[in-house]
Amino acid sequence: MSEALTLTYGYTAKDLAAVRAYVQRVAPAVIARKYYDGDEDSFAATPSAMERHLRTLLDGLVKVAIEQGSPALAEHLRSSIKKHGEPKLTAVRFRMVTEAAALAAASRVAGHSIGRWFRPHVAARLKG
Repeated sequence: MSEALTLTYGYTAKDLAAVRAYVQRVAPAVIARKYYDGDEDSFAATPSAMERHLRTLLDGLVKVAIEQGSPALAEHLRSSIKKHGEPKLTAVRFRMVTEAAALAAASRVAGHSIGRWFRPHVAARLKG
């Protein structure tokens, strides 16, 4: 994954690998053992804390993908959340979500829309 994603959104390569495992239905306890240190990472101390952490990471990626991804991806994610209460992702959809987040984290240039420069509520006010 791109370094910009790590710096901008706080996702390390380890975090992305852990979330990918979570999407693939690997148990949070296994993810904690494989990717994190229970002594250094407080969220890895218990399976429930690990699951909350993974859920938060996944929700952040999905939010960015809805805001910055393709309209088709955003619509799929919204309908999945409406139907299931959470986004149900396949490995392919997860890759699309992480790619959308990486694009959102990319350097901004003058030709980008105002939504790429500012948070959604600020961009909406500026557009108004």
